[in-house]
This record gives sequence, structure tokens and C-alpha cells, in this order.
Amino acid sequence: MKKKAKGLDALTQASASTTGISENETETNSGKSKPSKPAKKQAGTQFYMYMQKSTHDQLRDLAHHERISMAKIMLEGLDEVFKKRGLKSIKELSKEK
Repeated sequence: MKKKAKGLDALTQASASTTGISENETETNSGKSKPSKPAKKQAGTQFYMYMQKSTHDQLRDLAHHERISMAKIMLEGLDEVFKKRGLKSIKELSKEK
């Protein structure tokens, strides 16, 4: 028995079924189909952090208001912590690679 898709997968499958295009194909101007390119992974490491719901809500609202990602705001905060402690900034660290 096939599991029912949830979230974005369900939306993608529903869209594909109404347009007649499979998930791995895109329509070109010439009418030919070709496989879509896999999404590029960003260089970096994932980090999970637990916070109070009210803190998360405020961060989400700020990100929405400023139209930037929550991750970008968190990195901005980390950069301030590094600066305060006399460490290299994120920009300086990324130049070292």
C-alpha cells in the first residue's frame, strides 16, 4: 500500500497530475520534456536549536517582516557574538576556505 504524500510532496504530486508532467520532468518551449536538475546543496552544516515558542514566533515574525530567512537572522546574531568576543567574523572564516 502506497503512503499518502504530505506537505510539499502532496502539492507537487497534485500539480503534476493536473498538468500531466511527472515530478522529474519539466516542459520546455519546444514541447520536449527533460529531467529536472537536482537541487544544489548549500555548503554548510545543519544545526538544530530548541527555543521557547514565544522566541520562535518573534523570530519568525521578524524574518517575515524583513523578508529574510530565520537562518540569516540567526547568523547575524552569531556574527555579533563572534565580534563581541574578538573572534573572526563569518565573512572572514568563509574566505579561509
